[in-house]
Amino acid sequence: MRTEIKLALFMATYLLLCSCEEPIDIDLKNKGGNLVIEGVVGDILPAYVIVSRSTDFKDTTLLKTVVADAVTVTDNLGKTDTFQRDNSTGIYFALGVGQPQVGNSYTLKVTTEGKTYESVCAVNAPVPIDSVYTAKSSFSDEDRLMIDFRDPAGSPNYYKAMVFVNKQWRTGNHLSDDKLTDGKIKSLRMDVGDFQTGDTIDVFLQSLDKSAYDYFSSIESNSGQNAAPTNPISNISGGSMGYFSAYRSSTKQLIFP
Repeated sequence: MRTEIKLALFMATYLLLCSCEEPIDIDLKNKGGNLVIEGVVGDILPAYVIVSRSTDFKDTTLLKTVVADAVTVTDNLGKTDTFQRDNSTGIYFALGVGQPQVGNSYTLKVTTEGKTYESVCAVNAPVPIDSVYTAKSSFSDEDRLMIDFRDPAGSPNYYKAMVFVNKQWRTGNHLSDDKLTDGKIKSLRMDVGDFQTGDTIDVFLQSLDKSAYDYFSSIESNSGQNAAPTNPISNISGGSMGYFSAYRSSTKQLIFP
């Protein structure tokens, strides 16, 4: 079942990535052509990197994939994996990459059009989910999905939850940190719509590097704004849009009663 969820999650994430790019550190008068690099090495999806160019910053649904000269990920022990482009999707894969190791750091390097872009991401230990449950909203009849987990004490931690219902991804990246809850039980609410009796709900809780968390947090801060968008924070050097994330996750399942 976990393999099927991986495949479904990958397709949903690919569609999300093709529709959610935002410019970073660019002149908003630019009508497009900004390089976008998005890479993930984790334990949910196959390792992948998308290299593309936006065609118009006002229309973030339009992306044009870019053929890179080289795409690699190297860990702090010196092991390098080379990513190969899948011509049907334009996505770079390295299927031989194993799960990232907690405590290691990983460096993404993309070379294209004579420039090299890099990002370094550390892998934090996954935090177990204690419970998954639903509760009715105080303001409507909608179901609210909740997870409880204990934040590890003594160090900053950053989380992103993703939800699948019957192997279909429910839109949203649900973020949380422990600025006010270090070492305490945390409850994370996820408004992902209603459920039907018998629905299988799978929740994945990623433990993120701060630089990746900052990227997603800045994207979330921009959502719903009517004014000109501000530039999300990128953790890729060289002026590229996008992000690189290396993470481990925990997961828990609920069958809706």
